[in-house]
Amino acid sequence: MCDIKTKELFEFANQNTPPLVSVYLPVEITGRESKQNSIRLRNLLKQAESTLANWWFEQPEAEKFINKVMSFAEKTVWKKRSQGMVILISDQQIHHYALPDPVPELVFVGDHFYLRPLLPVVQEQIPYMVLALSQNHVRLIQVSEGQPTQLRIPELDQMSMTVDRAQISDPGLQRHSVGSGKEILHGHQAEPDDPHSKIRLHEFCQHVFDAIKPKLTDKHGPLLLAAENRIAVEFSKVVTDQDLSSRVLSGNPDQKSVEDLQYDSLSFISEIVAGRRQKFLDDFLTRHELPDISSDLEVIFEELFTGRLESICLAEDTQVWGLYSQSTGVIEQHSERRDDDEDLLNRLAVYAISHKIPWMTFPADEMPDQSVAIGRFYKGAVTHEFHP
Repeated sequence: MCDIKTKELFEFANQNTPPLVSVYLPVEITGRESKQNSIRLRNLLKQAESTLANWWFEQPEAEKFINKVMSFAEKTVWKKRSQGMVILISDQQIHHYALPDPVPELVFVGDHFYLRPLLPVVQEQIPYMVLALSQNHVRLIQVSEGQPTQLRIPELDQMSMTVDRAQISDPGLQRHSVGSGKEILHGHQAEPDDPHSKIRLHEFCQHVFDAIKPKLTDKHGPLLLAAENRIAVEFSKVVTDQDLSSRVLSGNPDQKSVEDLQYDSLSFISEIVAGRRQKFLDDFLTRHELPDISSDLEVIFEELFTGRLESICLAEDTQVWGLYSQSTGVIEQHSERRDDDEDLLNRLAVYAISHKIPWMTFPADEMPDQSVAIGRFYKGAVTHEFHP
């Protein structure tokens, strides 16, 4: 998981005091190759130093700029186990993020940060909740911007099982204290097919649902359920969300940490994000009130700079190296990256984020007509005031 937040991405997109240095590195976690991580990072930072010396600073100043990054890296970047990493460097600050997936090696020095590899990561960070439900414990976990937090709900704290053997004739049954002092018998030894056991389980699930219902809002995102099968089946009967049965993390969650439950949720969240991506694209291509769509990069840049770009789709894992002249509106694309090139898709992404223009990224093979970018815009109507 990556701990970069949407707010931070917006702040990085709005930084335009050069030079801004972006360094991406795939990380080997185990084996002999893992010992090469520090060497490869140092080599990338040396590349950044060379670019700074050629275009921005005198050599001593460039060396001093990078040396502070190397010192930071040695103390900080290897503390988190991850498959990828990024370091974003300005004259004032150094930011480091562990990435959940490998990324290609890349060094970029320019008047904007290189942010495109971070877009799919942030895109996956939708808010959601996980209800970890068993006969012994009830926990409600909120995941927001990649960070899991167990919510404090007094009614759930009081719902833990207690046993009063003097008052329970069946030693297999236990007595739940619920919320307002109401007690519900339930137990490990009760037969699953016993109708009385099912009634008690249903009542227990109903009380849990009543306790968490105020938290189940659109703002908090979809609910996932971590529970053994028979509890999941019964709880699904009392909730109003008809799709909950398809979002169950099977098994007893009692021994799992909030981080474990978040990790177990990732495949479900990826499916939800994929559905939202598809809906974004369907709406993008079919809404009749916005008839103007183009995959021509020069047209997209022109509409962006005139304030008419309404939304944009960008291909992932694809780069378009070249130069764009705002004064002439002409793009010069290069098949191989040159020293003064920029990734034009990154420039579009940075401008879209900084101007709060809706964006979505897609795997390259899911983009219509194999385009690298598609812009949608109003003709004759300004949607935002552009600032460089």
